[in-house]
Amino acid sequence: MSKQFDITRGEQLRMFTLDLLKETTNFPKYILNLLEKHFKFGKMVFFPYPYAVDGIGSRSKRDALWNIVTLNIDYLSMKAYEDYVAKIDIFAPKSLPISLKSKKVLFTEDIMPIDKYKKTEYYKQVARYDLVKQACIYLRRGDEIIATICIFRSEKELSFSQTEREFMEYLSDLISRHYTTSLMMSSDMLSQNGFNLFFRSSGVGAIMLNQQLSVLMANELAYEYCGLFMDLFEKKQTIYARSNYPSNSKYEVIQHLINWIGLDLIKAKDCIKYTSMFGEFIIYHWPFVVTNIFSNIETRYIVEIMHHKKSVSPEFIKIYNTLTYREKEVLDCIASGYNNEQIRQSLTISINTIRTHISNLYKKFDVNSRVELLMVVNESKRDI
Repeated sequence: MSKQFDITRGEQLRMFTLDLLKETTNFPKYILNLLEKHFKFGKMVFFPYPYAVDGIGSRSKRDALWNIVTLNIDYLSMKAYEDYVAKIDIFAPKSLPISLKSKKVLFTEDIMPIDKYKKTEYYKQVARYDLVKQACIYLRRGDEIIATICIFRSEKELSFSQTEREFMEYLSDLISRHYTTSLMMSSDMLSQNGFNLFFRSSGVGAIMLNQQLSVLMANELAYEYCGLFMDLFEKKQTIYARSNYPSNSKYEVIQHLINWIGLDLIKAKDCIKYTSMFGEFIIYHWPFVVTNIFSNIETRYIVEIMHHKKSVSPEFIKIYNTLTYREKEVLDCIASGYNNEQIRQSLTISINTIRTHISNLYKKFDVNSRVELLMVVNESKRDI
Protein backbone atom coordinates (compact mmCIF):
# COMPACT_ATOMS: atom_id res chain seq x y z
CA MET A 1 0.00 0.00 0.00
CA SER A 2 1.51 3.28 -1.07
CA LYS A 3 2.15 6.17 1.30
CA GLN A 4 -0.24 8.34 -0.69
CA PHE A 5 -2.90 5.64 -0.42
CA ASP A 6 -2.33 5.47 3.36
CA ILE A 7 -2.81 9.20 3.68
CA THR A 8 -5.93 9.16 1.51
CA ARG A 9 -7.52 6.27 3.41
CA GLY A 10 -6.63 7.87 6.75
CA GLU A 11 -8.36 11.10 5.76
CA GLN A 12 -11.37 9.15 4.55
CA LEU A 13 -11.59 7.36 7.89
CA ARG A 14 -11.29 10.63 9.80
CA MET A 15 -14.14 12.21 7.87
CA PHE A 16 -16.21 9.02 8.12
CA THR A 17 -15.72 8.92 11.90
CA LEU A 18 -16.78 12.57 12.27
CA ASP A 19 -19.96 11.90 10.31
CA LEU A 20 -20.56 8.75 12.33
CA LEU A 21 -20.78 10.83 15.51
CA LYS A 22 -23.79 12.72 14.19
CA GLU A 23 -27.24 11.69 15.38
CA THR A 24 -29.52 9.83 12.99
CA THR A 25 -32.97 8.27 13.20
CA ASN A 26 -32.13 5.41 10.83
CA PHE A 27 -28.64 4.12 11.64
CA PRO A 28 -28.41 1.29 9.03
CA LYS A 29 -29.44 3.54 6.16
CA TYR A 30 -27.11 6.29 7.38
CA ILE A 31 -24.14 3.90 7.55
CA LEU A 32 -24.61 2.73 3.97
CA ASN A 33 -24.81 6.30 2.77
CA LEU A 34 -21.58 7.14 4.62
CA LEU A 35 -19.77 4.12 3.17
CA GLU A 36 -20.75 5.23 -0.31
CA LYS A 37 -19.88 8.86 0.36
CA HIS A 38 -16.44 8.34 1.89
CA PHE A 39 -15.21 5.04 0.38
CA LYS A 40 -17.11 4.88 -2.92
CA PHE A 41 -18.60 1.47 -2.16
CA GLY A 42 -21.44 0.84 -4.58
CA LYS A 43 -24.05 -1.84 -4.03
CA MET A 44 -24.62 -2.66 -0.37
CA VAL A 45 -27.07 -4.38 1.98
CA PHE A 46 -27.39 -4.01 5.74
CA PHE A 47 -28.69 -7.27 7.21
CA PRO A 48 -29.78 -6.88 10.84
CA TYR A 49 -29.95 -10.11 12.81
CA PRO A 50 -32.22 -10.69 15.79
CA TYR A 51 -30.47 -8.90 18.61
CA ALA A 52 -30.43 -10.12 22.18
CA VAL A 53 -32.28 -8.27 24.90
CA ASP A 54 -31.73 -8.82 28.60
CA GLY A 55 -34.85 -10.93 29.04
CA ILE A 56 -36.53 -12.33 32.12
CA GLY A 57 -35.67 -15.94 32.79
CA SER A 58 -33.74 -16.34 29.54
CA ARG A 59 -32.77 -14.25 26.55
CA SER A 60 -35.51 -13.00 24.28
CA LYS A 61 -34.87 -12.06 20.66
CA ARG A 62 -36.71 -9.78 18.32
CA ASP A 63 -36.99 -10.74 14.67
CA ALA A 64 -35.38 -8.28 12.24
CA LEU A 65 -35.62 -10.03 8.85
CA TRP A 66 -38.03 -7.51 7.35
CA ASN A 67 -35.80 -4.56 8.28
CA ILE A 68 -33.16 -5.21 5.61
CA VAL A 69 -31.74 -1.92 4.30
CA THR A 70 -30.24 -1.60 0.81
CA LEU A 71 -28.30 0.91 -1.25
CA ASN A 72 -28.21 0.76 -5.07
CA ILE A 73 -29.79 -2.73 -4.99
CA ASP A 74 -32.95 -3.24 -7.02
CA TYR A 75 -36.20 -4.51 -5.57
CA LEU A 76 -36.30 -7.77 -7.55
CA SER A 77 -32.96 -9.00 -6.25
CA MET A 78 -33.96 -8.34 -2.63
CA LYS A 79 -37.34 -9.98 -3.17
CA ALA A 80 -35.54 -13.05 -4.49
CA TYR A 81 -33.28 -12.98 -1.44
CA GLU A 82 -36.16 -12.85 1.03
CA ASP A 83 -38.12 -15.54 -0.82
CA TYR A 84 -35.34 -18.03 -1.47
CA VAL A 85 -31.70 -16.99 -1.42
CA ALA A 86 -31.66 -16.30 2.35
CA LYS A 87 -32.02 -20.05 2.93
CA ILE A 88 -28.82 -20.83 0.99
CA ASP A 89 -26.77 -17.72 1.87
CA ILE A 90 -23.19 -18.92 2.35
CA PHE A 91 -22.35 -15.74 4.29
CA ALA A 92 -25.15 -16.12 6.86
CA PRO A 93 -23.62 -16.66 10.33
CA LYS A 94 -25.49 -19.95 10.76
CA SER A 95 -23.95 -21.25 7.50
CA LEU A 96 -20.33 -20.39 8.31
CA PRO A 97 -17.89 -23.12 9.36
CA ILE A 98 -16.70 -22.84 12.96
CA SER A 99 -13.27 -21.68 11.84
CA LEU A 100 -14.77 -18.56 10.25
CA LYS A 101 -17.46 -17.61 12.78
CA SER A 102 -15.16 -15.28 14.71
CA LYS A 103 -13.91 -13.37 11.64
CA LYS A 104 -14.75 -9.68 11.33
CA VAL A 105 -14.60 -9.67 7.51
CA LEU A 106 -15.06 -12.42 4.95
CA PHE A 107 -14.61 -12.49 1.19
CA THR A 108 -16.09 -15.15 -1.07
CA GLU A 109 -12.78 -16.98 -1.45
CA ASP A 110 -12.48 -17.25 2.37
CA ILE A 111 -15.49 -19.55 2.39
CA MET A 112 -14.62 -21.69 -0.63
CA PRO A 113 -12.46 -21.65 -3.78
CA ILE A 114 -13.90 -19.53 -6.58
CA ASP A 115 -14.26 -22.48 -8.97
CA LYS A 116 -16.30 -24.35 -6.35
CA TYR A 117 -18.28 -21.20 -5.54
CA LYS A 118 -19.36 -20.83 -9.17
CA LYS A 119 -20.99 -24.27 -9.02
CA THR A 120 -23.21 -23.41 -6.05
CA GLU A 121 -26.90 -22.51 -6.24
CA TYR A 122 -26.09 -19.33 -4.31
CA TYR A 123 -23.76 -18.17 -7.10
CA LYS A 124 -26.40 -18.91 -9.73
CA GLN A 125 -28.85 -16.70 -7.90
CA VAL A 126 -26.55 -13.71 -7.25
CA ALA A 127 -25.12 -13.93 -10.78
CA ARG A 128 -28.58 -13.17 -12.14
CA TYR A 129 -28.19 -9.68 -10.65
CA ASP A 130 -24.41 -9.39 -11.24
CA LEU A 131 -23.61 -9.42 -7.52
CA VAL A 132 -21.00 -12.16 -7.81
CA LYS A 133 -18.15 -10.61 -5.79
CA GLN A 134 -18.95 -10.11 -2.15
CA ALA A 135 -17.36 -8.83 1.05
CA CYS A 136 -19.14 -9.10 4.39
CA ILE A 137 -18.40 -6.90 7.40
CA TYR A 138 -19.80 -8.52 10.55
CA LEU A 139 -20.96 -6.24 13.36
CA ARG A 140 -20.74 -7.70 16.84
CA ARG A 141 -21.80 -7.09 20.39
CA GLY A 142 -19.35 -9.21 22.32
CA ASP A 143 -19.39 -12.65 20.69
CA GLU A 144 -22.81 -12.11 19.13
CA ILE A 145 -23.23 -11.09 15.49
CA ILE A 146 -25.93 -8.42 15.43
CA ALA A 147 -25.70 -7.34 11.79
CA THR A 148 -23.84 -7.83 8.52
CA ILE A 149 -22.92 -5.20 5.96
CA CYS A 150 -22.56 -6.84 2.55
CA ILE A 151 -20.67 -5.04 -0.21
CA PHE A 152 -21.07 -6.31 -3.77
CA ARG A 153 -19.09 -5.95 -6.96
CA SER A 154 -19.86 -7.10 -10.48
CA GLU A 155 -17.91 -9.64 -12.51
CA LYS A 156 -16.11 -6.82 -14.34
CA GLU A 157 -14.96 -5.00 -11.20
CA LEU A 158 -11.78 -5.75 -9.25
CA SER A 159 -11.92 -8.38 -6.53
CA PHE A 160 -11.59 -7.25 -2.91
CA SER A 161 -7.95 -6.97 -1.82
CA GLN A 162 -6.13 -7.89 1.39
CA THR A 163 -5.51 -4.18 1.96
CA GLU A 164 -9.27 -3.64 1.88
CA ARG A 165 -9.71 -6.53 4.33
CA GLU A 166 -7.56 -4.76 6.97
CA PHE A 167 -9.46 -1.55 6.40
CA MET A 168 -12.84 -3.30 6.65
CA GLU A 169 -11.81 -5.04 9.90
CA TYR A 170 -11.21 -1.60 11.37
CA LEU A 171 -14.64 -0.53 10.11
CA SER A 172 -16.18 -3.59 11.76
CA ASP A 173 -14.95 -2.50 15.20
CA LEU A 174 -15.83 1.13 14.65
CA ILE A 175 -19.35 0.60 13.29
CA SER A 176 -20.12 -2.17 15.81
CA ARG A 177 -19.57 0.20 18.73
CA HIS A 178 -21.84 2.87 17.28
CA TYR A 179 -24.52 0.40 16.17
CA THR A 180 -24.63 -1.17 19.63
CA THR A 181 -25.02 2.25 21.20
CA SER A 182 -27.82 3.12 18.78
CA LEU A 183 -29.61 -0.12 19.61
CA MET A 184 -29.36 0.52 23.32
CA MET A 185 -30.68 4.06 22.91
CA SER A 186 -33.63 3.15 20.68
CA SER A 187 -37.02 3.42 22.35
CA ASP A 188 -37.61 -0.19 21.29
CA MET A 189 -34.72 -1.39 23.42
CA LEU A 190 -35.43 1.09 26.21
CA SER A 191 -39.00 -0.17 26.47
CA GLN A 192 -37.76 -3.74 26.92
CA ASN A 193 -35.15 -2.74 29.46
CA GLY A 194 -37.82 -0.73 31.26
CA PHE A 195 -40.07 -3.80 31.28
CA ASN A 196 -37.31 -5.74 33.03
CA LEU A 197 -36.77 -2.98 35.56
CA PHE A 198 -40.40 -2.55 36.57
CA PHE A 199 -41.83 -6.04 36.22
CA ARG A 200 -39.04 -8.49 37.11
CA SER A 201 -40.11 -8.61 40.79
CA SER A 202 -43.57 -7.15 40.40
CA GLY A 203 -46.58 -8.59 42.21
CA VAL A 204 -48.49 -8.87 38.94
CA GLY A 205 -48.09 -11.05 35.89
CA ALA A 206 -46.71 -8.79 33.15
CA ILE A 207 -46.54 -9.37 29.39
CA MET A 208 -45.30 -7.21 26.51
CA LEU A 209 -47.01 -7.71 23.13
CA ASN A 210 -46.25 -6.37 19.69
CA GLN A 211 -48.95 -4.88 17.50
CA GLN A 212 -49.83 -8.33 16.14
CA LEU A 213 -50.46 -9.46 19.75
CA SER A 214 -47.46 -11.80 19.82
CA VAL A 215 -45.61 -12.13 23.10
CA LEU A 216 -42.25 -10.34 23.18
CA MET A 217 -41.48 -10.55 26.89
CA ALA A 218 -43.07 -11.88 30.08
CA ASN A 219 -42.12 -12.14 33.73
CA GLU A 220 -42.20 -15.33 35.81
CA LEU A 221 -45.54 -14.52 37.44
CA ALA A 222 -47.13 -14.29 33.98
CA TYR A 223 -46.11 -17.91 33.32
CA GLU A 224 -47.67 -18.99 36.61
CA TYR A 225 -50.93 -17.06 36.15
CA CYS A 226 -51.39 -18.04 32.51
CA GLY A 227 -50.83 -21.72 33.31
CA LEU A 228 -53.31 -21.52 36.19
CA PHE A 229 -55.82 -19.66 34.02
CA MET A 230 -55.65 -22.29 31.28
CA ASP A 231 -56.05 -25.07 33.85
CA LEU A 232 -59.06 -23.46 35.54
CA PHE A 233 -60.85 -22.62 32.34
CA GLU A 234 -59.73 -25.79 30.57
CA LYS A 235 -58.41 -23.94 27.53
CA LYS A 236 -55.57 -26.33 26.82
CA GLN A 237 -56.86 -27.24 23.39
CA THR A 238 -54.90 -25.91 20.43
CA ILE A 239 -55.65 -22.27 19.71
CA TYR A 240 -54.31 -21.04 16.40
CA ALA A 241 -52.27 -17.86 16.60
CA ARG A 242 -53.86 -14.74 15.20
CA SER A 243 -50.42 -13.33 14.48
CA ASN A 244 -48.00 -14.03 11.62
CA TYR A 245 -45.15 -12.81 13.82
CA PRO A 246 -42.69 -15.63 14.64
CA SER A 247 -43.36 -15.74 18.38
CA ASN A 248 -40.91 -17.35 20.77
CA SER A 249 -41.79 -20.98 21.54
CA LYS A 250 -40.96 -20.51 25.21
CA TYR A 251 -44.05 -18.27 25.50
CA GLU A 252 -46.41 -20.95 24.18
CA VAL A 253 -48.76 -21.07 27.20
CA ILE A 254 -48.84 -17.28 27.46
CA GLN A 255 -49.45 -16.94 23.72
CA HIS A 256 -52.36 -19.39 23.96
CA LEU A 257 -54.00 -17.16 26.56
CA ILE A 258 -53.41 -13.99 24.53
CA ASN A 259 -54.79 -15.65 21.39
CA TRP A 260 -57.93 -16.58 23.31
CA ILE A 261 -58.62 -13.24 25.04
CA GLY A 262 -56.73 -10.89 22.69
CA LEU A 263 -59.61 -9.35 20.78
CA ASP A 264 -61.74 -8.93 23.92
CA LEU A 265 -58.77 -7.36 25.65
CA ILE A 266 -58.15 -4.78 22.93
CA LYS A 267 -61.85 -3.89 22.81
CA ALA A 268 -62.12 -3.48 26.59
CA LYS A 269 -62.09 0.10 27.85
CA ASP A 270 -60.47 -0.71 31.16
CA CYS A 271 -60.06 -4.39 31.99
CA ILE A 272 -61.67 -7.78 31.62
CA LYS A 273 -62.49 -10.19 34.45
CA TYR A 274 -62.74 -13.95 34.53
CA THR A 275 -64.27 -15.61 37.59
CA SER A 276 -64.11 -19.24 38.60
CA MET A 277 -64.92 -21.21 41.73
CA PHE A 278 -61.32 -20.77 42.84
CA GLY A 279 -60.73 -17.09 42.27
CA GLU A 280 -60.87 -14.14 39.92
CA PHE A 281 -58.49 -12.98 37.19
CA ILE A 282 -58.42 -9.28 36.35
CA ILE A 283 -56.51 -8.42 33.16
CA TYR A 284 -55.55 -4.86 32.27
CA HIS A 285 -53.79 -3.59 29.16
CA TRP A 286 -52.56 -0.34 27.69
CA PRO A 287 -50.84 0.53 24.41
CA PHE A 288 -47.69 2.58 23.85
CA VAL A 289 -45.63 3.51 20.81
CA VAL A 290 -41.93 2.84 20.17
CA THR A 291 -39.52 3.76 17.39
CA ASN A 292 -36.94 1.12 16.56
CA ILE A 293 -33.44 1.46 15.13
CA PHE A 294 -34.88 1.44 11.59
CA SER A 295 -37.18 4.42 12.27
CA ASN A 296 -40.24 2.17 12.16
CA ILE A 297 -43.00 3.22 14.52
CA GLU A 298 -44.63 0.27 16.26
CA THR A 299 -47.46 -0.14 18.73
CA ARG A 300 -46.75 -2.29 21.79
CA TYR A 301 -49.03 -3.41 24.60
CA ILE A 302 -48.36 -4.03 28.27
CA VAL A 303 -50.72 -6.59 29.79
CA GLU A 304 -51.04 -6.99 33.56
CA ILE A 305 -52.69 -10.03 35.12
CA MET A 306 -53.88 -9.94 38.72
CA HIS A 307 -55.18 -13.03 40.46
CA HIS A 308 -57.38 -12.96 43.58
CA LYS A 309 -57.28 -16.45 45.02
CA LYS A 310 -59.93 -18.25 47.04
CA SER A 311 -59.29 -21.19 49.32
CA VAL A 312 -61.71 -24.05 48.83
CA SER A 313 -62.42 -26.94 51.18
CA PRO A 314 -60.85 -30.29 50.24
CA GLU A 315 -64.31 -31.92 50.21
CA PHE A 316 -65.58 -29.43 47.64
CA ILE A 317 -62.48 -29.84 45.45
CA LYS A 318 -62.90 -33.62 45.50
CA ILE A 319 -66.46 -33.35 44.16
CA TYR A 320 -65.60 -30.50 41.79
CA ASN A 321 -62.90 -32.59 40.12
CA THR A 322 -65.53 -35.22 39.20
CA LEU A 323 -67.60 -32.71 37.25
CA THR A 324 -67.58 -32.57 33.47
CA TYR A 325 -66.33 -29.44 31.71
CA ARG A 326 -69.89 -28.32 30.94
CA GLU A 327 -71.06 -29.02 34.50
CA LYS A 328 -68.29 -26.79 35.79
CA GLU A 329 -69.41 -24.02 33.43
CA VAL A 330 -73.00 -24.31 34.61
CA LEU A 331 -71.90 -24.32 38.26
CA ASP A 332 -69.82 -21.19 37.69
CA CYS A 333 -72.87 -19.48 36.15
CA ILE A 334 -75.07 -20.49 39.08
CA ALA A 335 -72.44 -19.20 41.52
CA SER A 336 -72.48 -15.89 39.61
CA GLY A 337 -76.25 -15.59 40.12
CA TYR A 338 -77.35 -16.47 36.58
CA ASN A 339 -80.85 -17.83 35.99
CA ASN A 340 -81.43 -20.56 33.40
CA GLU A 341 -82.12 -18.10 30.57
CA GLN A 342 -78.90 -16.22 31.30
CA ILE A 343 -76.99 -19.51 31.39
CA ARG A 344 -78.51 -20.42 28.01
CA GLN A 345 -77.34 -17.14 26.50
CA SER A 346 -73.88 -17.42 28.04
CA LEU A 347 -73.16 -21.05 27.13
CA THR A 348 -75.33 -21.33 23.99
CA ILE A 349 -77.03 -24.55 25.09
CA SER A 350 -80.69 -25.47 25.39
CA ILE A 351 -82.77 -25.06 28.54
CA ASN A 352 -83.34 -28.84 28.70
CA THR A 353 -79.58 -29.43 28.60
CA ILE A 354 -79.11 -26.89 31.39
CA ARG A 355 -81.74 -28.65 33.52
CA THR A 356 -79.97 -31.97 32.96
CA HIS A 357 -76.63 -30.50 34.09
CA ILE A 358 -78.24 -28.91 37.16
CA SER A 359 -79.88 -32.20 38.06
CA ASN A 360 -76.47 -33.90 37.86
CA LEU A 361 -74.98 -31.20 40.07
CA TYR A 362 -77.67 -31.79 42.70
CA LYS A 363 -76.82 -35.49 42.77
CA LYS A 364 -73.06 -34.99 42.98
CA PHE A 365 -73.26 -32.38 45.74
CA ASP A 366 -76.14 -34.22 47.49
CA VAL A 367 -78.52 -31.26 47.50
CA ASN A 368 -82.14 -30.81 46.44
CA SER A 369 -82.34 -27.21 45.22
CA ARG A 370 -80.43 -24.34 43.70
CA VAL A 371 -80.46 -22.55 47.06
CA GLU A 372 -78.82 -25.54 48.77
CA LEU A 373 -76.27 -25.78 45.96
CA LEU A 374 -75.36 -22.10 46.40
CA MET A 375 -75.01 -22.63 50.15
CA VAL A 376 -72.54 -25.48 49.51
CA VAL A 377 -70.54 -23.30 47.13
CA ASN A 378 -70.48 -20.28 49.47
CA GLU A 379 -69.58 -22.31 52.55
CA SER A 380 -66.78 -24.15 50.77
CA LYS A 381 -64.65 -21.06 50.09
CA ARG A 382 -63.47 -17.84 51.58
CA ASP A 383 -61.30 -15.00 50.18
CA ILE A 384 -57.63 -15.04 51.04
